[in-house]
Amino acid sequence: MKLFYWSLVTILLLALDQVEAECPTCPNRTDPCQELAFIANDDFSCFCQLCINQCDDRFNFCGAGFQCVMNLLVCPANLSCYGIQSAACEAWSGTCPSLNCADNNCPRSGRLMDPNNCETCTCNNPCMELNCPEESPCYSFSVTPGREPNYQCGWPNYYDY
Repeated sequence: MKLFYWSLVTILLLALDQVEAECPTCPNRTDPCQELAFIANDDFSCFCQLCINQCDDRFNFCGAGFQCVMNLLVCPANLSCYGIQSAACEAWSGTCPSLNCADNNCPRSGRLMDPNNCETCTCNNPCMELNCPEESPCYSFSVTPGREPNYQCGWPNYYDY
């Protein structure tokens, strides 16, 4: 009976080793890591955790002398992370990046400036931009901790938090 169990354990370990051998090596996670993305192959037998960082809002600016650069994540073989972007702080080029927002997105409060004195798409006062009526005050709620919250007029709902 012992021989049967040892044979079964050996077969199981060999099978697990075979599955593990087919999975790609996951990249090392970077620190700090704001969000984790789980990517997997088609049958979910292999997966990796990848870091997704943002540095383009009021809570995550790169320091002076650095700029935020968005890049597509590079996936290990056979795993799919198509279209997932992550940000990194790289040495500042000396030129302010072009903005991907409407020219007049912050007409009342103006745009927030980054540490390199470049305009961002983030408004200095998002509530002022909404111009909420008195009976529907502006409030903010966080979708992702540590990231720019969402702002809207009205009264908070329990599902906004």
